[in-house]
Amino acid sequence: AMAVALDAVAALPFTLKDPGPDTIISAVGDSNIVIKIMAWIDQRDSDYGKARSLAIRAAKMALENAGFTLPEPIYRLRLDSRLTAKLAAADDVTQSATEGEPHAASRPAAGIDEVIDVRPDTHIEEKVHSERARDQESDLLDNERPVE
Repeated sequence: AMAVALDAVAALPFTLKDPGPDTIISAVGDSNIVIKIMAWIDQRDSDYGKARSLAIRAAKMALENAGFTLPEPIYRLRLDSRLTAKLAAADDVTQSATEGEPHAASRPAAGIDEVIDVRPDTHIEEKVHSERARDQESDLLDNERPVE
């Protein structure tokens, strides 16, 4: 699983090759193993949030395509007999309504190339620059002072 996820993230165009991505096991749960995938990006060319989101998606899709399944939560419910009869009737209606529809997991997912735009958003910086250029007298930002 670590190798599959690592290969998927390394193949993304915004992932830097040097230093290369890496994986570690960060936790072992009752029914799962949590794998942390780490990769470097150049934030001058890629937005961190977008790149992170696409990397998670790529790793998840690669793991599922390789046969790994994500654990589902298990709940224990106690029902009284009146509610059980109502639920059974509702289940019959649901099954007949969804016959013939493909299960969500069997539908093809959108390709990673369709949403690969990870360029940083610059609209806030552009707005700040235009406002500062327009009204320099009341500008409280001082370019001569260090920013901490």
